[in-house]
Amino acid sequence: MGKFFKKLKKSAKKRLVVVIAVSENIIIYLSLIIFRYVKIDGIKLPFKEITELSRFHLLNGTYEDIERNFVRSYIKTGAYVVELGASIGFISCHILQKHPTKLISFEAVPQWAKIARKTVGMNFKNPPFELVEMAIAPVGQSEVAFKCDTQENLGGLVMPVLDSGSITVPALSLYDVNSNYGVPPNAWLVMDIEGMEWDIAKNQSEALRRYEGVIVECHKTMDDEIIITPTRIVNEITLCGFTLIEKADHETHIVAVFKRTAIRHP
Repeated sequence: MGKFFKKLKKSAKKRLVVVIAVSENIIIYLSLIIFRYVKIDGIKLPFKEITELSRFHLLNGTYEDIERNFVRSYIKTGAYVVELGASIGFISCHILQKHPTKLISFEAVPQWAKIARKTVGMNFKNPPFELVEMAIAPVGQSEVAFKCDTQENLGGLVMPVLDSGSITVPALSLYDVNSNYGVPPNAWLVMDIEGMEWDIAKNQSEALRRYEGVIVECHKTMDDEIIITPTRIVNEITLCGFTLIEKADHETHIVAVFKRTAIRHP
């Protein structure tokens, strides 16, 4: 009799999971029909305009999950924030929930920038938000070849040369961002730029040190023919004058939080 009840309990749990999954899908479907958006983690999203792969990650709670937790934990209310790589505006909205003095976001892909503006507009009325349609590049490059997968909203790469799978987009360095937009020395930087964070750490360290804190998703990249791992990027950022506060492995990359190391005066 005990085995029977165990099997019954197991079967009931499986059915409950199915019922919950079906119920969630029904809620999403009804939300799309009635409101034309889906609410994920408290953020309204124009779901029909987001790719299928991004929808999957959003519904499973894995879309920029560590980044949003770090934003909540470390960015203080009223901070000035620069976001490199806005994508569809999901993290932008989490930053705006912290009531920043100003949020300036950069996104290289025009169709993603359009979605990001729509996402922010659906969630906030007259926010202190500016979105700039430009890529982040090495010093001295005013435009770059940029490659992205149209089937996902998960990032794009600055390419060494233009090819059939890339587009030319305007670009600016982190030095340009700081200078052109008057970024104050107590600002926070949130960046998810698919490997370009290596160039910033290696060649734009002075511009990086403008920021009090940094939240970065570190991706494997190449420097000429040398493979640069996410761990090496984390180490390079600490050499720029930052202290690693927290980090988390996330599939193929590392998400980390840094704070500028205080200068000790004699």
